Amino acid sequence: MWDLAYIAKQQRADADIGPAMSWIDNGERPKWVSVKGASPALRALYQQYESLLMIDCVLYRSYYDVNGSIHNNQLVLPTRLKRDFLALVHGDAAGHIMYRKCIEHVKQRPWWFSWKTDLDLFIKCCPHRSAVRKGKTPKQGYLHPQLLAVHGNDGLNKYSLPSSMSESLFDMVSSGLSFKIS
Repeated sequence: MWDLAYIAKQQRADADIGPAMSWIDNGERPKWVSVKGASPALRALYQQYESLLMIDCVLYRSYYDVNGSIHNNQLVLPTRLKRDFLALVHGDAAGHIMYRKCIEHVKQRPWWFSWKTDLDLFIKCCPHRSAVRKGKTPKQGYLHPQLLAVHGNDGLNKYSLPSSMSESLFDMVSSGLSFKIS
């Protein structure tokens, strides 16, 4: 689906990842002053500068386990590829699994700023998930009375509530739509 050259091109074109790649290429972390006004994603990459590395012109982030050793290298995923990746992991590869199970699939592969929030939102908006609703059926309420049209001899369409309701709340006349509460 995606080869390394395509991913590298997308990373360079990304507004947040491109500058971080140039930091790694130059081997120099910029001053915080030049980054503090940037996007949250670029600031997050700045904070993780020590764990960023380039392999075959593609930017990765080292993912450390609880012991402090590198568990694996996560691809820093460009914004343009997020939706396709989430669709692949959530729908195709994992069979529309829920957030708790899907999170393990995602955190082993790529990284991007706010990936947990994006994953949660993607799963909540999944049309397959929306079609298959779990849980109790919502309680059914009473039917609400409908306004019925009554045609008078004067040519005006008068509307009234059904006779089952002893007191009429509205008397609407189609010419002028005046409301009268009684």
